[in-house]
Amino acid sequence: MTTRSRSLWETVAANVRAEAARRGYTASSLARELGMNRSAVQARWVGDRQWQLEDLERVASLFVMEPADLLAWAPWGSNPQPTD
Repeated sequence: MTTRSRSLWETVAANVRAEAARRGYTASSLARELGMNRSAVQARWVGDRQWQLEDLERVASLFVMEPADLLAWAPWGSNPQPTD
């Protein structure tokens, strides 16, 4: 079996989702906090659209982390997401 490599933007989307989940944010609540349209954040959340650098700076600031941390690659499954 071959493992598909993630693109940078898939990595960013996965990192934003994981960090948001750790902090209790949904795509909708993140959109509210960022003052963005919910559908725009949702498209970025699932990787259909790319996060813009300015938006990543705002997300990182909200999460109290460096923007570069949202770009860091980690193997699939290494970003645990909380379950209900």
